[in-house]
Amino acid sequence: MALFDSLDASQRAFVEAPEGDNIRLLAPAGCGKTLCLLHRCKHLKGLAASRRTRFLIVMFTVAAQQELLKRLNENSEFSDLRDLVKITTLNAWGWDRVKKMDSVCNANLINKDRDKFSLAKNDLKPVWKKYEKIKQVIKNRKKNKFPKELINLIDDFKSLGFDHLDHSDFNKFSSHVDRICRHNIGRELFYKDLSILKDYEIIDGNAYPENILTDLEKTEIYDSFFQFWKDSCKHSLDIDK
Repeated sequence: MALFDSLDASQRAFVEAPEGDNIRLLAPAGCGKTLCLLHRCKHLKGLAASRRTRFLIVMFTVAAQQELLKRLNENSEFSDLRDLVKITTLNAWGWDRVKKMDSVCNANLINKDRDKFSLAKNDLKPVWKKYEKIKQVIKNRKKNKFPKELINLIDDFKSLGFDHLDHSDFNKFSSHVDRICRHNIGRELFYKDLSILKDYEIIDGNAYPENILTDLEKTEIYDSFFQFWKDSCKHSLDIDK
């Protein structure tokens, strides 16, 4: 198969746009934007000829980053790009830049277990005390890993593209869950998080990756965890003001 034969005319126009142009690619989910990004890199590599060329691709979510890395590493068509492409998230790239600044000394993210424990137990207390199931798990001394896992769950839902403003009601939440399950972008991470919530008895449903979630299962997730997640995001923003 010749280079780019798998692309349609609009995709090829993006891939073969003149070097140095700023391009905005708009398309619905599932239209091949991820594939086009890698083909664009391959095209620019070909134009560079003997010049050493490297590419930085910045994604908004970890789920999107993982999807693009999977395409890059598993598709033999892009094997010659693997040492030339760096794929990161916007937050990770920004943090890396901050750490390299001379004016920043001993910078730390909240990623140590004790920091996450304190954040969940103390900073988010005004939120979780309103949600009985979550409150009971946090107060159970035998489940002392839960507070730090709760912070990881909150971060994971952000990585999966959930937005506490855009997904403000059940219908919008439900549509986003369907997109995750249908298009397999972040699906593995989403079901891993559901498994954790089930282990701690925050949700009771029997949801498995091979099935699109039922409305009843989505309602349970929405009522038992997502409402808490939305309030936690809002609370964190209010603290930072």
